[in-house]
Amino acid sequence: MKEGIVALLLQWSSLCLVWMGALDRMLAQVKLSRRKTLAALTAFLVCSVADWRVAFLPVELHWGGAVLPLLFAGVVWLAIRRGSRLYVLAAAGFSLAILFFVRKLLFWDPVLMVVDERLLVPALLVLLVLLLTRSLPEQLLVMLVAFPLSDALYTLSFSGYGAELVIGAPAAQDLLWVSLALWGCANAGWLASRGLFAPFAERLLPRLRWRTRPPSRR
Repeated sequence: MKEGIVALLLQWSSLCLVWMGALDRMLAQVKLSRRKTLAALTAFLVCSVADWRVAFLPVELHWGGAVLPLLFAGVVWLAIRRGSRLYVLAAAGFSLAILFFVRKLLFWDPVLMVVDERLLVPALLVLLVLLLTRSLPEQLLVMLVAFPLSDALYTLSFSGYGAELVIGAPAAQDLLWVSLALWGCANAGWLASRGLFAPFAERLLPRLRWRTRPPSRR
């Protein structure tokens, strides 16, 4: 499949789901309105189709894969609590370093690529954000910041090879949007499971509590 097609399909699918209101519960958790999300997805689609690029020096910066994720991260940043912002930036820096190291390691030794990179790298990013924070806005912000910047470092690391350098290329957009899709599926499954098992938990937990006598009756 041609590079960038996966990202385009996921963008259209996300646009349809948001338009139908299927993701309203998750958007409420992320503190994003349906209007803002639709505007962001439309911008991603327009930039992907138009293939706008800003050329400077020997590097080309792709709007859809490098600029728009960071701009959207700025919108999500407003939903983060002030006391958590420093931690979120540290988590994004840690995820950035891990992604860069893993992608370079896979480039140096492709034998380590047990599955396709378009699935391995997104799965690693989702696992990192799920382990680093439990807040959905913080998880989304880490992904939107860590991946574009790690892709920029990964692309610039080949500056001495004489190849054309494109930050946010269609292949990188595939990785980013597969990551967002996996993250969305994981959180949607978690929210659905909480709603399904909540009635059973309310009945079972009181029975499973350790019953002790108060000090006056001992």
